[in-house]
Order: sequence, then C-alpha cells, then structure tokens
Amino acid sequence: MMKTYISLVVIFMMMIHSEHAVYAKTEPYENKQSIYLTFDDGPNQYTNTILDLLKKEKVKATFFVLGPNAASHKTVLNRIVKEGHTIGLHGMSHKPKEFYKKPQTAVKEMKDAQKIVQDITGITTAIVRTPYGSKPYMTSPYRKAMKKAGFQMWDWNVDSEDWKKPQNKKKLRKIIEQHIQYNDRRNRASIILMHDQAINPKSLSITIENLKKQKKIFRTAADATNPFNYYNSWGN
Repeated sequence: MMKTYISLVVIFMMMIHSEHAVYAKTEPYENKQSIYLTFDDGPNQYTNTILDLLKKEKVKATFFVLGPNAASHKTVLNRIVKEGHTIGLHGMSHKPKEFYKKPQTAVKEMKDAQKIVQDITGITTAIVRTPYGSKPYMTSPYRKAMKKAGFQMWDWNVDSEDWKKPQNKKKLRKIIEQHIQYNDRRNRASIILMHDQAINPKSLSITIENLKKQKKIFRTAADATNPFNYYNSWGN
C-alpha cells in the first residue's frame, strides 16, 4: 500500500515538473491566450470592410500586403496604419516561379514592397510572409538571405481555408475553432491565415466574438519578439 502511494506521488510530481519544463519559457505572446488575425494579399477593395469590422470589434490585426496592391490602394494602406494595425510584407509578384527563382529575388521582392510601404506611410516594416508559406520553398539559403536582409519571417498555424471554393461559412468557422483548440492543448498561440478578398466579414465577426468570450488576447506580429514560422514554431 505504501509503495503504491509513493509511486502515485512520484508520478504526480513528475507530471508537474514536466508541465513546468514545457511551459516555463513560453512568452505571453506565444501562449494559448494569444490570437493573431492575419490577412494576406491586400490591400484591395475588400480591405475597408475588414477594417470596419476590426474597428467595431476593437481588435488589431496584421496585414501582409503585396507591393503593387499597396501602391494602388494608398488610402487603405494609410488607414491600416492610422487605426493601429501592423503592416507586413508579402512581396511583389505572388508567383512562386518569380519569387523563389533564387534567394536574391525573394529578398528583392520584399525590399521593393518595403520601399513602397515606406514611401506611402513613412513606416519601415521588416515583418514578412512569403507567398504560400515558407515550406517547402524557403530552404536554408533563402532563410539565411532573408535574415541577413533583416527580415522577420512569419507563417501561420491556423489555415482558415477561406481560399477554398465554394466557401462554407459555418465549416470555415469550425475549421478555425478546431485548429485553435489544437493549439490551446499545447499552450500555443494561434496565428490565423485569412485573405482580404476571401474571408467573410460576418463569419469573422462571429469568430471574434467567440474568442472574446474565451478571454483571448488579440495581438499583432509587432507584439512578438520572436517571429513564428515553420522553422521556428512556438509551443509543442
């Protein structure tokens, strides 16, 4: 009986120690209470609707913009900045064969987009997301070149699948919810991938309200010291 009791105590202590070891170094911006709403491919004619919603909900987001779109939607780009959101770079072409031709072309696209944003807003951002995500395209030479250029690369761990057609709003919310629950079990923040032209505002509003009920904290990429990407993922 005594041996059984001692064994249970030891197991319990090991579980506590293990949990402490896993989460001890987790920064607040990395843990499960943090939500990152991110939007790719804008700005465009749909971005203002998203901004209206975010303003109403009083939450901030990160917009990974394409250089040409930024140049042709200057007012929207400035509004993103004015309303306290974070701008990230998504390159120029959004064409894998062009962007990933070699490490130098990937860096150049980001620098070109960076200059466009800087010229319009006065802000220099080093936050980037490569087209279609970093895997499998961003091999070691590409990552080294991007880092040398001073860029911080971001991916995502919640794909909203808003790019799929036809779009099922209820299914979309369910997908986001399931991914967030998966991250929660690992005490990991959720970085949600969406697109300006694809996400349904009403569906997004419901998602935000549900997350607020869970006391989630909405953050932007600018809040994180350590960027999230597939080669530097948070949590477990």
